[in-house]
Amino acid sequence: AGTAWFSARGTLYTLTDKRIVMRIGIVLTLTFNLPLRQITAASHKPQAHGHGDIALSLAGDVRIAWLNLWPHARPWVLRKPEPTLRCVPDAQAVAVKIVNAWRAANPGVAAMLGDVSEAPVVQTGNGPREMVSA
Repeated sequence: AGTAWFSARGTLYTLTDKRIVMRIGIVLTLTFNLPLRQITAASHKPQAHGHGDIALSLAGDVRIAWLNLWPHARPWVLRKPEPTLRCVPDAQAVAVKIVNAWRAANPGVAAMLGDVSEAPVVQTGNGPREMVSA
């Protein structure tokens, strides 16, 4: 429980019209700038009381080391780690805001919306092509 508290206190997620910024770290603070044009998919995993996790898939060869992301990496995705916004309050509303920002940053690119468990993400090429949100 102590690690979770320290992790939450040392975490700041910011959504702008061009990027998602993750400032994470307990002892050593790391900042990741994730341009919306480099995000190919996002998945929302609901939790209790409206909280949830939002995992982001990055385009092409863009990779962040799993250990640099921990505990903000999607569980069990080791080959190409996915940055994850963990335990976000009102996660459904945040997911909608991410989709809207992604659409504004990627005009003319279709976004596929739906439950990830029912409609898995299919990446088409290396660029941002599809966005999934619950």
